[in-house]
Amino acid sequence: MAADWASKIASGFGSQGVLAPFFAPDFQNPADAARPYLDKMPGAIKPFYEPYINRGNNASNTLQDEYGKQINDPGGINARLGAGYKESPGYQFKLHQALAAGDNAAAAGGMIGSNQHQQTNMQLANDISSQDFNDYMSRVLGIYNSGIKGNEGFSERGYNASNELGQSIGNNYLNEATLAYKGAGAENENNQNETKANAQMWGNLAGLAGNIH
Repeated sequence: MAADWASKIASGFGSQGVLAPFFAPDFQNPADAARPYLDKMPGAIKPFYEPYINRGNNASNTLQDEYGKQINDPGGINARLGAGYKESPGYQFKLHQALAAGDNAAAAGGMIGSNQHQQTNMQLANDISSQDFNDYMSRVLGIYNSGIKGNEGFSERGYNASNELGQSIGNNYLNEATLAYKGAGAENENNQNETKANAQMWGNLAGLAGNIH
């Protein structure tokens, strides 16, 4: 009888025995296994976006300042851009050519040295000077507008990078929340299974005890 009891107890400690649940491997929540990798993700991807975000922020600050000047002080911008004006290399040549042609026309008409001749020369010089300045301003404004568009490009790329980073981090937190939810479900299911297994084990033990004579 003692030998039979010892045999039953020994079988109970086997891999298929009623006491096996006590010696089953510890439950590992899949959410806990995945979380360290998800926690590292924001820091891992951020350096790839930061340069574009930083340049975008700098460009946005420059644009905001420049847009404010365009709205509040357009004359100041015009004066600033025009301050660097210098006669173009062809200015003097054009002026001399025009004055020489005017002198020839005045001489042919007997008007050389007259008030009309002098006024005509002054008008020619003014027209050529204005044209030279306008050509300069056109070139400078082209460069200025290129700078504005370039900063707008940096600002847009910075916004896109910031938006993508925000979405990536948001999706990462969503994945963590989903994993935590599923992990909690898996843990609850495991606890329920353990409860059932323990109940069965104690029932089997009670049955063994009842068979001992």
